Amino acid sequence: MESLHHPSFRRKLRGDQFFTTMIDAITKSLETTPVDVLCYGIGRLGSCKIAQTQFAMLLLIKEHFQMRQALLYDPILHDEEVVAITQSSVSVLHYNEGCKRQLTCPTFVYMLHCSQTMYNHLLWANWNKTSLANVILLGNKLSSYHERSTTEQLRKQSYYIYKAADMCMEVPVKNTYEDQLVFNDCALHIFPQHRLAAVATSVWEDCVEPSPDSCDCEIIL
Repeated sequence: MESLHHPSFRRKLRGDQFFTTMIDAITKSLETTPVDVLCYGIGRLGSCKIAQTQFAMLLLIKEHFQMRQALLYDPILHDEEVVAITQSSVSVLHYNEGCKRQLTCPTFVYMLHCSQTMYNHLLWANWNKTSLANVILLGNKLSSYHERSTTEQLRKQSYYIYKAADMCMEVPVKNTYEDQLVFNDCALHIFPQHRLAAVATSVWEDCVEPSPDSCDCEIIL
């Protein structure tokens, strides 16, 4: 687990053009600077190079924007991985929220290659103008779910992804990293105040919690 802490691991990523691309995309899109960072689904840090690289990027983003705290949860983490993460100044959540954490301050949500259900749960938990404005999501392109599903399928399977389309600004991040699998299909998602203000009140009132039966294995212990 030394790779999580070794300076050379982050130094290599910091020196890559992709890091500059990522920071530029985030900086140009923000309406407000994120206070905290929240990460779900990082994967097996002890054995997976993709997860290790993604974790290094998380640390660099936290450092660059001088965020107050970082919270992380993944049910597959082993005890030694939890220790290594904690030693990197990241707090590990010890209970499964199902990605249903309501954000009370501007938060950079780091969810690379997570499941459709996980994104849907995050949106449901923040389904009001104030909370959605706090969501700064880096993850799979939400627009890709619209492209791969019919309107009716998406409405039934992931209602909040379906409804968020008009209020979300999606900024694709050009993947120039040497290992194309680490950051592929990646985009930043912002919920601008002017778009949220234009949403009818009835949209917020229609807020039924997603059924637990729709959960994926990634978020169940």
